[in-house]
Amino acid sequence: MIVRRLSMMVWTLCMTLGCGGDEEAPAPPPFEEFDPPASGEGELSHPRWIEFEGAEMGLSYLQGGGAWMIRHQEAGWTTPTRVARQARGPVPMIQRGSQLYAVVDDGEVVGVYVRRGDTFGSSVVLDGARSTEQVAWGRRGGDVFAAWIGQFAGMAPMLLTRDPQVGRALNDPDDRLDLCSGLAATRSGPPLLVYRDRDPMEIHDLSWLSAARDSTAFDQRGHVAQDGWQRPPCAFGDPVQPGPSVDALLGEGGSKTVVGWSTAVGSEQGHTLQLAFGTHPASAAPIFAAPIHLAHDSDPRLSVKLADAGNAVVLRPDGRRWVLQLVTETGERTDPKPVLRSTGAVHVDLRVRDGVAYVAMVSHGRLRVTRQRLSALGDPQPAPSPQAPPNRIRLGDDLPTYAPVRVSGGEAPVHDGETPTLLVFWASWCAPCREELDVMRALQVQHGEGLRIVAVAVDEDRSALDAFLAAQPTPLPFDLRLDPTPPPAFGAPPVPAAFLISEGRVVASARGAALEGLGPQIARRVGRP
Repeated sequence: MIVRRLSMMVWTLCMTLGCGGDEEAPAPPPFEEFDPPASGEGELSHPRWIEFEGAEMGLSYLQGGGAWMIRHQEAGWTTPTRVARQARGPVPMIQRGSQLYAVVDDGEVVGVYVRRGDTFGSSVVLDGARSTEQVAWGRRGGDVFAAWIGQFAGMAPMLLTRDPQVGRALNDPDDRLDLCSGLAATRSGPPLLVYRDRDPMEIHDLSWLSAARDSTAFDQRGHVAQDGWQRPPCAFGDPVQPGPSVDALLGEGGSKTVVGWSTAVGSEQGHTLQLAFGTHPASAAPIFAAPIHLAHDSDPRLSVKLADAGNAVVLRPDGRRWVLQLVTETGERTDPKPVLRSTGAVHVDLRVRDGVAYVAMVSHGRLRVTRQRLSALGDPQPAPSPQAPPNRIRLGDDLPTYAPVRVSGGEAPVHDGETPTLLVFWASWCAPCREELDVMRALQVQHGEGLRIVAVAVDEDRSALDAFLAAQPTPLPFDLRLDPTPPPAFGAPPVPAAFLISEGRVVASARGAALEGLGPQIARRVGRP
């Protein structure tokens, strides 16, 4: 029986032909001559650098409803080659030997296309994959592998094979992965997959899966960062959110790794952009340092690459333009340098090689590539002092003035200064919160007018909240409020979060599904067993 569960699938393709990589790096052409030719009529979108083994450069992109690729050689850009007649979303491509592989979403299935001669043909369907943004290429020894997020049942840990076929799921049956998260993989060194997981409280931390050098399975796992990002659960038809970006440089005994990502935790401007450096020994699990804060922006996308010196090259949004920046392991950074002609660019991709950053983009209806020597970005300097985190409410603190709007309309303070008050932050999409509603019902019945319960929903979708409340068998017997962005002092979300208030002060609190634990303290304040 098929059950709804997210599985991460991996398959490997063994190459029998020799490897490329003997070409000398072509000199970067003058900026004015670096705009690639388009394939014809139709809207351009989703440029993506092709993962060649050597120094060759090339791009995949969409135009006229299909997928195309072009290569840059000493004589300039080649004539565009069709990859697929129907395609949507980015088309990741990777080379192994003389072969090129592409992941294409043709509107019905996501599959791998292989170049045979001068044309591409469909080879393997990635069962359950719904977007190329949830597919990541990687290399391991003589193999190329693709990992993707799909939805299946009864999958065992994946085993590497030497056949072009689908492997087993990587995650254990009890694992929960974010169905709407993007996925990233390293292209060199020990294989590493980075994605967002999901726990029963809908907290989506940044996680990794890896395989040691001599292992036949991705049997190592851990966290890159546990930022506590809590958000509504994702349905299979919801859009895919921008995922993490990862890169690695192979060195003696392992690799150096950098991961970049965005989170809504701690940002009043939409998203916080961060990165973390790590080391990944060939026969051990990776170790990541503390996250480095980059910026706040309403756009959650960013791309990170490692330069030969080990610094991170960051391509990130800055308002309506894109900027490049060098960041060191200690957090020092250069000033953001605007990418030429990037204002209003929607789809961008970053490539770094031989001390040069190349940015591919669609800007003003044209496919463009800009280049920037990393030495021209300047020398990294100490980062400005980060803003101090908001003061959190502690036990014994006075309750700050807080009057969220009632669901039924109107505003009023949550506490009248006399009646013991239980202030609870919750959401209709939060499963533990829904369980806590039953506890709140029981507390209200037990204590009657001696206890005031104020339940503040942090839902952003008012219609979803109204539908949830309308579906209740009986009306919820407490004061219902709505505030999608509670004051930072409460530290909510994550939800559920509860605060017991007596005589204007916070006297107890609980995080997670722990409301029953406040029962004895509530009884003492109310003065009723």
